[in-house]
Amino acid sequence: MKRLATLLTVALSAAAGAQTSLPTGVARVHYQRADGAYAGWGLHVWEDTAAQVTWEKPLAQIGRDDFGAYFDIPLKPGAQKLGLIMHKGDTKDAGKDLWFDLGRGRELFLKSGSLNAAYAKGGPFNVDASQPPVAQAAAPAATAPAATPAATAGAAQPIPKNVLRVRYVRPDGKYDGWGLHAWEDTTATVEWSKPLAQTGVDAGGAYWDVPLKAGAAKVGFIVHKGDEKDPGPDFFADPSKGNEVTVTSGKTEFAYGAPAALSDPPVPAGVARINYYRPDGKYDGWGLHAWEDTTAQVEWTKPLTPTGTNSFGVYWDVPMKTDWKKLGFIVHSGDNKDPGADQALTREMGNQAWVVSGNATVNTTRPDTSVRTVGDLTRAQAVMLSRDLIAVKPEVAQPGAFLTLHAARAGGLKLTGAGVDGGDSLTLEEVEGA
Repeated sequence: MKRLATLLTVALSAAAGAQTSLPTGVARVHYQRADGAYAGWGLHVWEDTAAQVTWEKPLAQIGRDDFGAYFDIPLKPGAQKLGLIMHKGDTKDAGKDLWFDLGRGRELFLKSGSLNAAYAKGGPFNVDASQPPVAQAAAPAATAPAATPAATAGAAQPIPKNVLRVRYVRPDGKYDGWGLHAWEDTTATVEWSKPLAQTGVDAGGAYWDVPLKAGAAKVGFIVHKGDEKDPGPDFFADPSKGNEVTVTSGKTEFAYGAPAALSDPPVPAGVARINYYRPDGKYDGWGLHAWEDTTAQVEWTKPLTPTGTNSFGVYWDVPMKTDWKKLGFIVHSGDNKDPGADQALTREMGNQAWVVSGNATVNTTRPDTSVRTVGDLTRAQAVMLSRDLIAVKPEVAQPGAFLTLHAARAGGLKLTGAGVDGGDSLTLEEVEGA
């Protein structure tokens, strides 16, 4: 009997969580009630929003997370401020109109009964939200330069002089609560209990601009959330090698330079972008079937051809109706569907999705598909418990990871710098509670 040779390779993928990632062109208001009673509370909003809201029909809650309820507000181009009232019928919480200064960020945290707000999860509630942004005093001096509001959502901002930009990429897109501890050749005064707040978030993830001393040669830094370090060891960067470094969650080495995603073509107005990745790199013959709120006329026998390639794989820019709400799509080659079931992108999810071959998840943040090149085909990393259940060592799978099972009935699997060569592959799905 021929032995079944198997190898597990690990790649990181966005994982569904209690809170979705913040879509492009959207601001998010988080609302916390001490009594936990959120039923019936809605958000009245005006000024720079694209939403059509009346007092009788306020914005509904999008979801809940560990802070409370949250609301997503679609923004007009160049939006600068939003007027807000949290209310339940004619009962207003806090009793006054509140203001959301988009120059400070796209997330606002409110607590029931208070006029004070925070612009970062875990940050101080020291901004008087009852004062319009034009009347606000200048933001308190920070230990690191503040983020420059992006002219285009998701666009990378220029790196200021005498600054080291530290980037942080999480496959799950959840950056709330993560800060940066920095020491050595920085002018910032940082304590472990008061890390540097994020300067901003763009298409490359979250980032911090760390101010440097003259002639800086060594900057120590740790990305952490409370006492949880990611990935763990202290990092040291030499600014003479570059003014930008990238830390990827779970990886024990950082890289000089920006994430590859920042070099990708921006998403044009009026389209939804579907990104598609194949581990084998073979995209010939694969097209996109699209329906629902697209202006494209697509037939099954004549799918959309890829618009182009980027650092992820190939992508399709699908023209959308002005008031679009949902795009249905299937990646296919003839009658071979990948992964099989119909998939969808809604406007609330954003204007871009990432699909990994064999995986049914429609990711709204870019998953990390890099493959670990360290491995040994002679060492067991998993145990097959049944015909459809595999137990994997905890250290093999990062949080939010997906696993690919590679198998060759006749043997012959090879581990290369590009991944696994030979045999067939099957993407595995996590079994809750197993």
